[in-house]
Amino acid sequence: MPRLPHLLLTLALSLPAAPAFAGAAVACPDRLPKPISAPSEAGEACQKAIAKEGTKFLKTKTSALQKCMLKSAPGACPSAADVGKIEGAAQKAAEKIAKACGEDAAQAGLASAYASVADDAAISSCMLSQENAIADVLVLNATGVSTEDMPLVDENEQPLIDNKARGKCVAEASKTGIKLALDVLANASKCLDKQIKGGAAGDLAPVCVGSFAGGAVVPPSDAKTAEKLGKLIGKAQDKIAKKCGPGDGTWLPSVFACDGAETAGELASCLVCQGFHSAVSFAEQQYGEDAAAFVEPGTGAIEAAVNAASAGDKLLIRSGEYRERATLEVQGLQLVGCGGATNARPRLVRPDTCGDPADCQRGLVASDLDDLLFQSLEVVNWDGDGIFVTGAERVTFRDIVGDGMRNSAYAVFPVNSDGILIETCDVRDIRDAGIYVGQSENIMVRFNRIETSVAGIEFENSAFGTGHNNFATGNTGGILVFKDGSLPVQLSNGHRVAHNVFDSNNGENYGSGNVAGVPEGTGMLVISNDDSVFEYNFVRNNNSFGIALTDQVVAEFGPPFSVDYQTQNNRVRRNVATGNGGDTDDEAPFPADIALFIEGPMGPHGNCFEDNLTDLDLILFGLPNECN
Repeated sequence: MPRLPHLLLTLALSLPAAPAFAGAAVACPDRLPKPISAPSEAGEACQKAIAKEGTKFLKTKTSALQKCMLKSAPGACPSAADVGKIEGAAQKAAEKIAKACGEDAAQAGLASAYASVADDAAISSCMLSQENAIADVLVLNATGVSTEDMPLVDENEQPLIDNKARGKCVAEASKTGIKLALDVLANASKCLDKQIKGGAAGDLAPVCVGSFAGGAVVPPSDAKTAEKLGKLIGKAQDKIAKKCGPGDGTWLPSVFACDGAETAGELASCLVCQGFHSAVSFAEQQYGEDAAAFVEPGTGAIEAAVNAASAGDKLLIRSGEYRERATLEVQGLQLVGCGGATNARPRLVRPDTCGDPADCQRGLVASDLDDLLFQSLEVVNWDGDGIFVTGAERVTFRDIVGDGMRNSAYAVFPVNSDGILIETCDVRDIRDAGIYVGQSENIMVRFNRIETSVAGIEFENSAFGTGHNNFATGNTGGILVFKDGSLPVQLSNGHRVAHNVFDSNNGENYGSGNVAGVPEGTGMLVISNDDSVFEYNFVRNNNSFGIALTDQVVAEFGPPFSVDYQTQNNRVRRNVATGNGGDTDDEAPFPADIALFIEGPMGPHGNCFEDNLTDLDLILFGLPNECN
């Protein structure tokens, strides 16, 4: 099966042959900045402080997280000391912004939505929270959830990976990808500040930021800014070519940064795309906030806000506790929490009493709505789901903190949808699956942390899902990819699960229904799934087995069984599956690092295993085919 392309490499765009951009051709999705206008004279000092302090916070945030990830084991970052630095930087920025924007006239003079609120604390809380969320994506994309060596060997016990060359590339990708974003932001900010000081009118984004649109880059119209942007991109590409290009390059797909990149050119392109997109987001947050409303804690506050909203509105939700459910009813809503930079996200909490059981079942609900964004929200103790979405296209869940308290079935629960992105979420204590996608297609689940739940991640009856750079520990099972014969949509195919860490998932199974049968100590469990790739994962210290492929009949996962219940044409390659099977659950037939249990004849079924590192021999009931 061909490798699924990276999310950021899906649109092949070319830069125009202009001298300022010579050698800087990249492939990126379209990105058009929101309009940016100059503040009034009264608001200039306030606006300058917002941008200056926002950038200082970003430097502290990205530096602390990057340094930790380059030197620490997966799952260890940010450390308590890092959190202290990040929160301290946010608090210091808030103080400086309050000093510059404390006068009503100064804040009212802004050209952004912050001019409409009297509380200057809203500026730092909401702006820094959004920067915090995008910075996490930037750092994780450039660095990966693991930077450790890949100790893979061939049949002669010879290394398959040049880890010395790989390590240099990993460090350079992290440094270059993050620095590029901050340098592009600084370049745009210098131009914006100059335009504002000079009294420029109109939309300043095309002048100072530029865009990707219509199949080509549109450089900033300011010549010096455009020239500098071209040099920044070219320099980043040169650095990646120098550190990641030499040698045979066969190790490059094992790098966790920029999942899907197979060459130095693809890696550079990915870093440029994410860097540019992040810089645009940061500039928008500092200069061009366009929220339609600011939601304050209060009885029914979120429900009232979404009922009053128009299609495409962005609602900034202030820190505090919201004991209510809310149903979205218009297209394109963006529910964005403030306070994320100081871990004070708005908390959507199950009510203490429920006159109607539905009041406690789900926190946020959306049906048949597209282009939704849920960001920097905390969902706590709902009987069913923290956030439930069905029948949607293009929905993003970012920086969602879920605490199920062993009561919630799911933290985020999209079903019957197309185009799902779930990233940088932190979920714990969920009785079914911390991150779940069901009966859906075209899925991206990346950069998430899930712990002490029954299932960490589930792809159920879905197709074309990519799960990469996730960390799961302390769950009953790290990830489940399966088809249930009782559901109306009968799909489970075309997935790619790569560059994840599933470590010590030995937690108690306190679930019910399908997940009640998952053996404690499961790393990856794949049931009745076809045409998928599982590669470059660290699957370690799971007491029953690391990676297991089976079908509904052998797993007794039914009846009813699917008409196509077989497990076929899966490729399991170059995984580090070690230390598994040390204390096997009764539900697991044999301890194993990697296992294949399938019903029927031993003949061709297309499943193959290649170049995996294991401690235990493979256990195979159904002989595997040779990988092509």
